[in-house]
Amino acid sequence: LLLDNALKLAKQHNLSPNTHAMIYNASGIIYGRNQLYAQGYDYLLNAYRQWAIVNDYQDMFNMLHSLTHNAIYMREYDFAQQHVDEMFTLAEQQPSFKDFIFFAHYNAGFLASAKGEITKSAHSFSLAIKEQGNTQERFFIKSAYEVNISNYFRL
Repeated sequence: LLLDNALKLAKQHNLSPNTHAMIYNASGIIYGRNQLYAQGYDYLLNAYRQWAIVNDYQDMFNMLHSLTHNAIYMREYDFAQQHVDEMFTLAEQQPSFKDFIFFAHYNAGFLASAKGEITKSAHSFSLAIKEQGNTQERFFIKSAYEVNISNYFRL
């Protein structure tokens, strides 16, 4: 309710797309954390669109990461694949963001794992691990190793 009011005020006062995006993002996170993935997905998609208006590539990429995971939790694998593909496209178009390729591979591995494609998941996580020097996100590096250990065990 408070975030809905914030969004209403942001629209009423013609605040920047960045402000709208932050409100949409916060709403999407809250819904997702409460396992209301479809509602969360809609808010995250709106956040992505707002950041796209101002070409905020870092935040667009972050939303693609969140959208991918929400789509996976909804078992909407086609949507998740579209977002992973968009991540690879942004990584190619914006090479100055060095960690984009790490996260594109990471999310591809996460999607493949969710679909039971263990060989594909292992390959994607291996590619992410090769790119670990391009990110400071130690949690995700550790996670890539952990999932890949499990992948290789299952193989």
